[in-house]
Amino acid sequence: MNDEEKMPSIGDRRHGRVLVCMGDDRPDQWAPWLESLVIDFEQLETTADERALELQSGSARRKLRGWRNFCEALGVEIGSQFWEGSMTSGQFVMGWIKAGGVRDAKKAGNAILEQIRQALLSQLRAASIKELQRVTDLDALIERTRDDRPALLAQTRHLTAALAESQATRSALEEALAALRKNDNSALNLDCVRLAGAVLNKERARLLAGPLVLWDDGVVYAFTSRGRAPLPDDSAPSILLKHLRRSGHPTVEVGERTEIARGLSGPHFRTGTAHISGWLNVWREVEQGRERTFIVTDPIRMPTVRAIHDYFKVQPGSPA
Repeated sequence: MNDEEKMPSIGDRRHGRVLVCMGDDRPDQWAPWLESLVIDFEQLETTADERALELQSGSARRKLRGWRNFCEALGVEIGSQFWEGSMTSGQFVMGWIKAGGVRDAKKAGNAILEQIRQALLSQLRAASIKELQRVTDLDALIERTRDDRPALLAQTRHLTAALAESQATRSALEEALAALRKNDNSALNLDCVRLAGAVLNKERARLLAGPLVLWDDGVVYAFTSRGRAPLPDDSAPSILLKHLRRSGHPTVEVGERTEIARGLSGPHFRTGTAHISGWLNVWREVEQGRERTFIVTDPIRMPTVRAIHDYFKVQPGSPA
């Protein structure tokens, strides 16, 4: 590890594998999608330890303890190399995954986390019922639960809310997928289905579906107006956007007010069309000789909107 020039970076490919984490003793550099999953896992692991519960992942043969076990369960190979300095030493660890295996790893990670959440919730409920069954005197029950009842209730509410949120999101997006499939079989419709699936699996990706974009931060950015023209209400992106809002998934509406000419009556702005076919390339389009003017309710989101436009305008398939 002394040869700095040969040190790979997160996302680099070597021998058919992709580097997804690395660091001294424990990774401090992660692929964003893996870091998000590991953080969620470690929070659940802490909850299990605090409540003396088992961390059940749905398989008797797979007992997960620590970030390394969890990563390996997703198909990440963790390797280490000893290093020694003048005053200290340690292990430099690197995690690699087979090229093309990221999508399956994300699905596996989310499935494991969901199994752990449900198992913890079941154990909490079972422990509460067992405790109640041992108490026959009402005064004794009140005294016994005086100290730990708030913490128990808070933890139960947390796990219940997490489970309910996951189920609500899944239900809303399944309805959206069904509606999209009935809409038509166009390329845009298929892109919307892919985006909905990525949201459902809590993926961190850069996916484009006409006026909709799922970005690295997990937020869906939606072009909903150009000039005075709104996004066509009966289109696949509009249908998906409505279900995303209903599910509570974070969305950001984006408008455009790009001046393209100026006449006696005042400025003329780029406007949208009444049919969805005119919205397919709204994130890719480039105005010759001028910057596009975007509108976002929350100014904090503007740099991200700019970054999305800058990213997709140079991707294959962008308008000339």
